[in-house]
Amino acid sequence: MISKQNRAFTLPLVEGLESRQLMSATHLTIPALAGDVFTGTATGKDGTTPVTITIANESKSGKVTGTLVVDDNGGANTFIFKGTVTKKHGFSLVAINGKEKATLKGLVSADDNTLTGKYVSTKPHHAASKGTFVVSK
Repeated sequence: MISKQNRAFTLPLVEGLESRQLMSATHLTIPALAGDVFTGTATGKDGTTPVTITIANESKSGKVTGTLVVDDNGGANTFIFKGTVTKKHGFSLVAINGKEKATLKGLVSADDNTLTGKYVSTKPHHAASKGTFVVSK
């Protein structure tokens, strides 16, 4: 028991709290790609093929249109594509050239200079072609 005399001289006990830090919220924005031309390669089971992706238009909501040019042994095949780009830098494109269709899915780099991902290309009476691609500005 603490006597009245000692109570007057008792110092309050102060305990430190854990370190508090504010969480920084990153404001995500859709990458601005309109007008950009990306060149590089697509690699599948048949080897490596030069490709060019041109983003013609982009809406504020991330809808994009443009062209995909694949330079294979038979010459240049030009596809018209529609797709979306997300705030998390993901993208999905569906490209069509006549009866041939290619689907591309992947990521836009943090600096918006490189697109990487996977593709699947299909055309009537042929097996699907699958692979990866890397294209840069």
